[in-house]
Amino acid sequence: MPKYSVDNYNVVYNSTETFDATAEHIKKFGSVCLHWTDQGGSLLNILLAKPQYVGGALDVFPLAVAVMGCGAYTFTDPVATGYLAEKLRVRSLPTLDKLAELINGVLSRMDLTDDQRN
Repeated sequence: MPKYSVDNYNVVYNSTETFDATAEHIKKFGSVCLHWTDQGGSLLNILLAKPQYVGGALDVFPLAVAVMGCGAYTFTDPVATGYLAEKLRVRSLPTLDKLAELINGVLSRMDLTDDQRN
């Protein structure tokens, strides 16, 4: 089992270990759902997955992210907080910064092909 960084309440938070473990879990099992904190008071349930498309663009988007109760989107490139706010409908700035850090940390470990980056 990959090693995630968790706080005293067993809630996942951002770290190199969490990024590595999340990417490893997605590569092996296809998806992972994190009970995640920005360590500033926000708790979110976040589904991260490698989409399996039927029809249309295959393997174009290497990471799908769904924030329960907010929104979902697929990402190929590092994301900025403004773009993330628009796509996932998360509005709290400190949370957006940490969520972008999580998504970018996982994306950087997903071994993307050139086709997936363009």
